[in-house]
Amino acid sequence: MNRGFWAGDAIAQSLESSIKAQSDLAQTERILENLKRLERDLEKTTMDNAANLAEKYALREALSRLDPRHPLLTNQALRERIHMAGEQAMAISRNYNDARDVGKTFKY
Repeated sequence: MNRGFWAGDAIAQSLESSIKAQSDLAQTERILENLKRLERDLEKTTMDNAANLAEKYALREALSRLDPRHPLLTNQALRERIHMAGEQAMAISRNYNDARDVGKTFKY
């Protein structure tokens, strides 16, 4: 074969490699953007959970002043059932509103 053929083949392979590299780069950029979005979502969820925890303990403290024998303060098994019901609602629907509604409507 002549040198022209091999040169053309080398150019074609180089172009294919370049196109693949550009495609890989674009895919990597999409993955990085998705990762950044997930990190932002995780940070927001972490902050929301911290706020909910602070509010939960403030409400428990207020309830303990009004009714120190209230079952939500004294009955660990009840609190565990409420936690489990909230987790189950979230597992089924992946919706915080459903988990909240479990707490609002829980019968004890």
